[in-house]
Amino acid sequence: MAFKEKSEKELLKLSKDEQIKYWEEFKEYYTQKKKDIQKKIRQTEQQQKQKNKKKIDHATFVLFGALIQSQSVKSCIAELSKNNSFTDREKEDINLLLESRGIELRF
Repeated sequence: MAFKEKSEKELLKLSKDEQIKYWEEFKEYYTQKKKDIQKKIRQTEQQQKQKNKKKIDHATFVLFGALIQSQSVKSCIAELSKNNSFTDREKEDINLLLESRGIELRF
């Protein structure tokens, strides 16, 4: 049951014990309401962070896709393929990326 605020007149009609009980319920209700609002704010912020992460990842991919086509970056990649410390899994992924971009280098 939701908390119902009382008017000043109604509060004055209450006994001392009833007033104490009312103010405890008042505090409890608004404390919970504050927690609920803060939770919603955190959820909204988290959703925005996830949305931004997707956008950043996409922008990184698009930018790298454009950069990887330049000759200077291709020579840098060729140098990396000679002197690298990538794991086999990373090499497979890199080779897949290079192949998808039409670059003939292999790690």
